[in-house]
Amino acid sequence: MQYFTPAGTDANTNAISFMGQQYQPWAIQAEGFEKTVQGSAPRPTLSIANAVMGANGPIYGIFTQLVRQFRGLAGWQVTRMVTYAKYLDGGALAGAPEFHQQEIWFVNRRTQDDGTVLQFELVSALDLEGKTVPNTMASVYCPAQTQYRSAACGYAGAAMFDVDGKPTNDPSKDACGKHFSDCQCRGNQINYPGLLGLRRYS
Repeated sequence: MQYFTPAGTDANTNAISFMGQQYQPWAIQAEGFEKTVQGSAPRPTLSIANAVMGANGPIYGIFTQLVRQFRGLAGWQVTRMVTYAKYLDGGALAGAPEFHQQEIWFVNRRTQDDGTVLQFELVSALDLEGKTVPNTMASVYCPAQTQYRSAACGYAGAAMFDVDGKPTNDPSKDACGKHFSDCQCRGNQINYPGLLGLRRYS
């Protein structure tokens, strides 16, 4: 189950579109993402309105239902992406989108629930109680262990492309080159696991 929402709307109050995925506006307040050199790791909070706008008006209690159904949402992944307007779909550099920041957080616990607003405490993967995280190399490319057309890949379309991203009708040549452009030609950008905003500093 996935939900996509932006920090705000565009200048025309429309939903924001990035890498082919639409992000619908939702009443959300996120705080505490600042990083410090010393001290404990940050534990941001995410406050969410407990209602969505349906075709016939507001639908209340949607997150209360999810909390009850999925054990308080503990362990749910929250991906925070920070980018610039020029990289949004329709922007000047939409053809080469990148992140200024991409962060992965997890719901640790619910800290507020008054029926109108729910607040959750977020933690990094290393702070999850009872969890261990294997060593992973950060890369702008798709990880080698991600198999093409697997559940982790997310692509199941009929269109086929070779390892260079060229269209093909030969199933034996249907392969992925592990670049963002390979997801782009398949319309699978939102599932690309590489960190496009990664930069080398010396």
